[in-house]
Amino acid sequence: MANANDLFLVLGLCLILLALPSLIGAWIEDRVSRLGAILCLLGVVLAAIALSRHPGGYSLGDLPDVIRRVVTSLTP
Repeated sequence: MANANDLFLVLGLCLILLALPSLIGAWIEDRVSRLGAILCLLGVVLAAIALSRHPGGYSLGDLPDVIRRVVTSLTP
């Protein structure tokens, strides 16, 4: 079962991934993407909270297991 830290990490990563197209599109068109910046900032804050609260931290090898735990805990 996934704990709150796992959920925060996965939500943060998802928000960062959702913000990337908006940020890249705004950069290409030379405009400001406020929604993309807010989503990216929120995602970074959630991921930072998860990383700081998890004992020992996360490694890149842990990410697939963390994502699997979160997805399986959310599905009925």
